[in-house]
Amino acid sequence: MRIICFLLHATFRAIVSAGGLSWTRERHHRVVDVSTHIATGCGLLAVAVRGFRARITRRFIICALHGDIEIAAIADCWHRRSTVPMIGMKLTDQSNSIPSGRRTHRPRLAVIGGSNRMYAPPREVRAELYTALPDALHWKGPPSLWARTRPAAMGPVHSFLEGPAFDREGQLWCVDIPHGRIFRIDRDRCWTLAAQYDGEPNGLKIHRDGRIFLADREHGIMVMDPVERVVRPFATRPNFERFRGLNDLFFGPDGSLYVTDPGRSHLGDPTGRVFRASPDGAILELLVDNVPTPNGLVLDQAGTHLLLGVTRGNAVWRFPVAGGYTSRQIELFIQLSGGLGPDGMALDEAGNLIVVHARNGIVWQFSPNGEPLLRIRSCTGMYVTNVAYGGPDRRTLFILEAHTGSVMQVPMDVPGRAMYSHA
Repeated sequence: MRIICFLLHATFRAIVSAGGLSWTRERHHRVVDVSTHIATGCGLLAVAVRGFRARITRRFIICALHGDIEIAAIADCWHRRSTVPMIGMKLTDQSNSIPSGRRTHRPRLAVIGGSNRMYAPPREVRAELYTALPDALHWKGPPSLWARTRPAAMGPVHSFLEGPAFDREGQLWCVDIPHGRIFRIDRDRCWTLAAQYDGEPNGLKIHRDGRIFLADREHGIMVMDPVERVVRPFATRPNFERFRGLNDLFFGPDGSLYVTDPGRSHLGDPTGRVFRASPDGAILELLVDNVPTPNGLVLDQAGTHLLLGVTRGNAVWRFPVAGGYTSRQIELFIQLSGGLGPDGMALDEAGNLIVVHARNGIVWQFSPNGEPLLRIRSCTGMYVTNVAYGGPDRRTLFILEAHTGSVMQVPMDVPGRAMYSHA
């Protein structure tokens, strides 16, 4: 690129001089623009010819000519899946942003339509509405303490749905955090208030024996018999102290229960914790205690590593579940941007990871290696919270949106991994 730009610039300047014309600043910038566009076009053509089916690594460099164009480089661009991800480029004159008397008329390279793409853009689909909380079940009483702490822009909180999980009969269970309610949605999409108690249930998972386990922000790990419908404590005192405010939970293949305990942690106070409870709840083992808001969690396909949504770190962490607390090495697996951060998560039979992007109206699918494969956009609101695979063959992804009290659905190519309740 540098050689092409230089030769074109020198050629044009010789032509102008041979014609007896003066080399003005205006002619200089016009020649620079023409040379740059021709050189960039040659580079793109070379990439298209040489790399349509093979992985390519190329840098596009627009060289500095007499100090009038700053050196600008576009990051390496990989050819993936028979496509060459191109980054839109344009030259912009930023002279108007420079105070009078200091104008340098330096065109700069601007990147549009995304910058420094590491992967090809994922496929995008839009979810469709499956069902919504009926008006008759909207909370009509005084706002709870939890509801009073929500942003004023949310307006009155008639519900805040979380914790979707399917039982063996194909019924979808979920919770309403601020009002301590547990809902059941049958196959005909009819809603039933299964239970209500004095608590703040945030996560819900179903045991192999049918019991409903709850991650309660106020009380700890709670359990409910689906027939009796009475909520009782299961494990509430790790190391003889209180939880700081549980969020979500996940059953391992042996019946152990992994729970996140974020409390009020954040980047400035990364003290969120993750525990593993023994099947009988007698032992609560601390796995990590340095997380800025641990949230959704799943075991990977091999069952050896925990994938953890770190909401206020806007990331997904990964760490082994075996070994001791002091020797456990934590890895940054996926880094997101925008929105609030990861919320609920799920895994399919191929090991692909589903990540709900809170306050962004998006659900992502990542490959087992962390490559983005699919972007699912909400058809209702931005407050997507959690997901669950369901349907006869687990090929439908169900998504909760809390602000509107909606359940959305999206057909998926790969069935979801069978949960402990169905194993």
